[in-house]
Amino acid sequence: MRKEVTALVCALGLVGSATAAMAGSYGKAPEAEEMPAAPPARHEVEVAEEVDYARVGPYLGVGGVYAIELFDDQATRVDNSSGLHVRGGYRFHPNFAVEGLYEWYNEFDTDRGHYDGWSLTANAKAYALTGRFQPYAVIGLGYLKINGSGGNPPAAPSGPPHFAAAAGDGFEMRFGAGMDACITEHWALGPEVAYVLPFNDAEDLDFVEVSLGVRYKF
Repeated sequence: MRKEVTALVCALGLVGSATAAMAGSYGKAPEAEEMPAAPPARHEVEVAEEVDYARVGPYLGVGGVYAIELFDDQATRVDNSSGLHVRGGYRFHPNFAVEGLYEWYNEFDTDRGHYDGWSLTANAKAYALTGRFQPYAVIGLGYLKINGSGGNPPAAPSGPPHFAAAAGDGFEMRFGAGMDACITEHWALGPEVAYVLPFNDAEDLDFVEVSLGVRYKF
């Protein structure tokens, strides 16, 4: 019986020795925490394209005008006038532009009839900001023509000066400020307020005009 037990113990010892030897030959199996980490997934970074709201180049615009009369007339009632405008310009620098502006005034109603007119000015514009919202100052020099009912004002009666006697034409200066609110890189919408100061035969026909228009920048 002892021989059998001794033989069993020796056999177990030989098996253990062989197992240890094999483990030393092939190395210890790596544990889970020692496994190399998988590389992070690659994500493409999208870079938003910067929009140039102050792009240099030509532009066109159209809109409406409301002219608030400040005529030098104490004897005749004069109403304000609505109208339209068309403009075309060139922005040669992000902060500066030049433009031509045509405006048509539908009618200034009076007790004696109505009077319409038009103006054409060359303007210089200076932009304070060049982002999405672009306030600007404008100054211009041009020509103003006011016509009476039927194309000519009626003869002026004696007495205080009145609008019919003052209707005429002459040079004008234009001072104002406005805002371009850019919808996209090409489209902008905005108001403008300007004081019109006429000379020559139209020197009594001062007015303030408020306009709202849309512009397309090429």
